[in-house]
Amino acid sequence: MRSPNPLEYESFLPVHQDGTCNGLQHYAALGGDATGAQQVNLDVTERPSDVYTFVANMVDQEIAKDVENGNELAKMVQGKIYRKLVKQTVMTTVYGVTYIGARDQILRQLKDRRDLFDQEHVFALSAYLARKTLNCIGDLFKGASGIQNWLTTTSRLISKSIPPARIEEAVSDNQKAQKKNKQQLQANRVKGSRVGAEQMSSVVWTTMLGLPIVQPYRKVKRRQVRILAF
Repeated sequence: MRSPNPLEYESFLPVHQDGTCNGLQHYAALGGDATGAQQVNLDVTERPSDVYTFVANMVDQEIAKDVENGNELAKMVQGKIYRKLVKQTVMTTVYGVTYIGARDQILRQLKDRRDLFDQEHVFALSAYLARKTLNCIGDLFKGASGIQNWLTTTSRLISKSIPPARIEEAVSDNQKAQKKNKQQLQANRVKGSRVGAEQMSSVVWTTMLGLPIVQPYRKVKRRQVRILAF
């Protein structure tokens, strides 16, 4: 500021810059979603967009329609939808938040605002608002929803696939097991069958740089073992 012309002074101080809901930015870019891109500031607009406020306004508009139809829950929350109420759900939708997760997120917000919401009905209200919020996000970011569904379907197919070199032997062992005991056949998983054992347990892929990526999701099981004390 002491320089003759502050605008021409070259500063080497780091400038930290945050994205606008980074997950949705990636999905909007991947899907070529023009509408979604505008809401997360990937496209040129007259002023910066706030996707959380935009979704809150969408939810408010949907509530107004339900009020006209006589919905009692809608009447309890009309005019009370604010940015923070939907922010966490909008942020986590790209990370696979479920309806139950969204309901719990909104429920915490409702409990924190005892001045706005009837605490006797907060659970029903959270369920109602979770559906509205998720529907509005899906309408606003159709590209993101489509890509998420594609990734989910693809991951399920990959995790149930069998390496090509093992298919013939696995099928052969499976046929033998079926003949041995047809009663044990359940969804192609027979005791002793190689099909279930050969199926991949993780989603694995290789990036364009040659880096292998593995996403293992394990189910924890407990087993009680009895031992003899001497």
